[in-house]
Amino acid sequence: MSNAFSQTVEEVAKDVSLALTGLDIGKTHVNNCSEQDLSVNSSPPKYNCHCDQEEKSKPKKKLIPLSDNHPLKKKYNIQLLSVGSTFKMVNDNHLGHFMGMPGDDYGNTFGGDVGAFANFKYKESEKKIKVGVNYRMRQYTKPIKGYSILDFENNMVDVYGVNEENNQVHIGSFNRDLNENENSNNWMYNQASVTLRVLDVDLLIHKPAFKGKGSLDYGLSLGVKELNDNLNQRGAVLQDNHHRKSEIYRFQWDTFSNLIVGGSHKFATVEPKVSLNFPTLDFFGGVCRLNSTASASILFNNAITPNRTPSSTLNLIEPKAQVDFSIGIIPLKRSKKKSVIEFGGGVKVDPLNKTPLNADPGTQGTARGGLKFNGNLGKRISFYVIPIEFYVPIGKKNLHNMLSNENFMVGDQVIQTDVLTKDVIGSWGEIGVVIKLGK
Repeated sequence: MSNAFSQTVEEVAKDVSLALTGLDIGKTHVNNCSEQDLSVNSSPPKYNCHCDQEEKSKPKKKLIPLSDNHPLKKKYNIQLLSVGSTFKMVNDNHLGHFMGMPGDDYGNTFGGDVGAFANFKYKESEKKIKVGVNYRMRQYTKPIKGYSILDFENNMVDVYGVNEENNQVHIGSFNRDLNENENSNNWMYNQASVTLRVLDVDLLIHKPAFKGKGSLDYGLSLGVKELNDNLNQRGAVLQDNHHRKSEIYRFQWDTFSNLIVGGSHKFATVEPKVSLNFPTLDFFGGVCRLNSTASASILFNNAITPNRTPSSTLNLIEPKAQVDFSIGIIPLKRSKKKSVIEFGGGVKVDPLNKTPLNADPGTQGTARGGLKFNGNLGKRISFYVIPIEFYVPIGKKNLHNMLSNENFMVGDQVIQTDVLTKDVIGSWGEIGVVIKLGK
């Protein structure tokens, strides 16, 4: 009887331990990984399941957790690392103009860039993703020989030009509200003007490599580009407002609208890009740092609106190549690559671009040089300031660009234009800030 009783108790205990793990029966707790007192009135037979490790009872969960390999977790488990913004102004009357460097307010006259971006990463991966939105505006100007005389009493503008025989000719008289819109100057320069506006979205993937081997970035940019030489073009209006408020010389572009690209033209742009980031080199015990990159891209311009003039037809394909470097001193805290003070430079080859952002139209390439300061505002905010930077044209000038016309037809007169030379473009200042969010 005792053997039968003992075996029965063992079988029952085994079944109970498998089916009712962690269930309280009165004051006796049944656990499949512990010895249990199952005595009735005699010496208690004991049962041990000989588990490798003890398991504690767990409360029931209403939701089943996803495994690390679950596709939903893999797809959405990303981390926001940082957000930031940048702002930049460019002008061919740059800071170096006051030191005797060339700059004549023609060609690529001025512009501004505004950008915002966010950096992400997969929590299980070392890949980082940067998504940015950028808006860029440039004004390109073509000087026209002659001048415009203002008659404030009659609110009249008399426009004069120079014809093909180098003789001064009267182009026309136009009634305008000079009392409100003009300053005390009684004459203005003549020029034709066209505004470029670009809005694009950048996706850049940073693929890290082994330590000391550098890294690779690749991505895609999608955007919309507009060329506009109408009366209401953004660049000419901004330039005129600035000159009027500053009470300095002004330009008269109303009479010469629609002469460069013949209206407003829009393009859809696609630009795949790739860049190789070389390893950071430290010198003099880490006091100095050298960073360098090489990049290449191909920009595709797809016309949205029909082109009416050859100069407004951008090249369908624009290959680009670029090499950049920076030499820094005084390593910046909490940064593996940045220094407090950096001298940056580089060379960009862009031979088929009719609307370069930092050079005159027709410029096939530029050499860049400037000074940059990096800093931190606490542990999570970093910033940079570029107070001065120059873009020097290199290579031969492409004469088949939108400002290469030697004359314009205005009414029944053929009017001569000034010949543009390659100019140095400079930044009036660039600033950026990054706010760190992730760990």
